Amino acid sequence: MCIVFNASAKSGPNSRSLNESLYTGPKLASKIQTMNLRFRGKSFGLTADISKAFLQIEIALEHRDYCRFLFFKDSSMTEVVAYRFKVVLLRATSSPYLLNQTIQHHLDAQTSSLASQLKTSFYVDNYQRCCDLPTDTISERPSIEKIMVETNMPLAKWTTNTPLLGDFTEMGPQDYLDLDWNTADDT
Repeated sequence: MCIVFNASAKSGPNSRSLNESLYTGPKLASKIQTMNLRFRGKSFGLTADISKAFLQIEIALEHRDYCRFLFFKDSSMTEVVAYRFKVVLLRATSSPYLLNQTIQHHLDAQTSSLASQLKTSFYVDNYQRCCDLPTDTISERPSIEKIMVETNMPLAKWTTNTPLLGDFTEMGPQDYLDLDWNTADDT
């Protein structure tokens, strides 16, 4: 069973939702436009997603009381129990900011120049790399994967617009950062 939480729900007309009560951090919407323009500015693109990104971020023990919810104790649905989230709540307004800050924190701990480049290569859990030569993406991928595994945020669902990289990526129609991208013909 997968429980879906609506953090925008209100208990009454004069009450506040969870999303209205959370600190959302700075807006990331302008970053998506910059990333899309940069991504299409070069000939070859490579994208990936952080695997189970929000499940990788634990809520500090002392903050878990602020993240309580009620649910039935068992399938009889007769007794209601209060539970606490251990990880960041997906779809809460603060979640993208928390993920972004977590990624930045872990990449700051890395010493390579590639880790510094990676800091500007994410929008929420989406990674992107663009370059003029496909060999650049081929040669950097193992190092990128190593860095992200060390941060406990491995990348998955690799996608590219060049068949030269096709053995480890998905080809064809994709949805990437609100763009429809057909990687087979790069449109």
